[in-house]
Amino acid sequence: MINKGKAQKFFRILILVVFLSIFSFLFITPVTSANSEFLGQYQYTMYVVGYSFTGKTGRTLSETTQSISTTFGTYPDVTIISNSDYKLSSSGGSIKISNYKAYYDQDFNLRKSESTWDVDISGYYPETDTFTYEYGDYVILQNTPTVYEETYTQRYYLNGYYEDSTACRDYITLDGTEFFTVVAGTFNCTRFKTMHYEDSSYVGYGMAWFAESGTLIKQVEWDENGYLLMTVTLVSTSPPFPTWATVLIVLGAIGGTILCIALYVRSRRQNEIASPEKKVSPMFKSPYESIRSTTVRSTSPPPYKFTSPPTIKSTKPPIKSSGAFSDCPFCSGTGMIKSGYGFYSCPYCKMRRLGEQ
Repeated sequence: MINKGKAQKFFRILILVVFLSIFSFLFITPVTSANSEFLGQYQYTMYVVGYSFTGKTGRTLSETTQSISTTFGTYPDVTIISNSDYKLSSSGGSIKISNYKAYYDQDFNLRKSESTWDVDISGYYPETDTFTYEYGDYVILQNTPTVYEETYTQRYYLNGYYEDSTACRDYITLDGTEFFTVVAGTFNCTRFKTMHYEDSSYVGYGMAWFAESGTLIKQVEWDENGYLLMTVTLVSTSPPFPTWATVLIVLGAIGGTILCIALYVRSRRQNEIASPEKKVSPMFKSPYESIRSTTVRSTSPPPYKFTSPPTIKSTKPPIKSSGAFSDCPFCSGTGMIKSGYGFYSCPYCKMRRLGEQ
């Protein structure tokens, strides 16, 4: 039988383990610096050589005192927008993008971006390349409540080596407002349309939806022929739960469960040892015991031998005696009755005794 106190202790420990697991999931969040802001988790989809590659990443904005130098100048106290490493997958292979960072100056003009791409697409040799872009010579052509137009120069580096330079122009118009629904929820958004030009040639356009807080909700890009190039969609405004914390909580829950089971088994064993040995019913005796009990004659006297009946005082009225005995020597009852052959019978205990002649 299980000890009640130990059973209660077992259940208290089990409840504590469950509570700690729930507490960890609710309150453990990734630690970021005071000057960092998590912008959201996004799903990226890129359309390359007939395949759609999809994956998720987290985007973080960090205000720093870092300075960067490019061909266009030196920029102090840059703001960095970075993406966590992510992998875009499809039936045609995968594209892994790591170390993505974009650097903005104090006026929030993009000055530099860099990333490393591991590309493994069916029908092509696998490649790993680092892309770096530098931006400068910004000139604002229009800046009205509904139109923003600017030109800038873009320099492109492949694996650290300069490749070419492009004169770019972006023509941005306010395209309206609407309630826009994505996986992360429904937001009151302002919609912008951007026309892209490189070296005076039209190269495509994009649509972007921004919430009132300035958060990017969705972005879609097409090429000059109207073919879809890329989509970026907000899926969550909460930072992803870190892998190390998930592993730690799972291991803790497993360890706590094993501990509870061990305590439970130990308490049962201790109770079995402390409890008296149970008597085994004769029907469960071994064949050897049955044979021995029937073949070995016991020489010990019986545990109890009847010597004389207990003395019981009669509460019944006396009966007149018609023989030699008036009182029964066994029950002390009065009125022994004479029967045949010289015997006397007690009317109470029915005992018989030979009478004296």
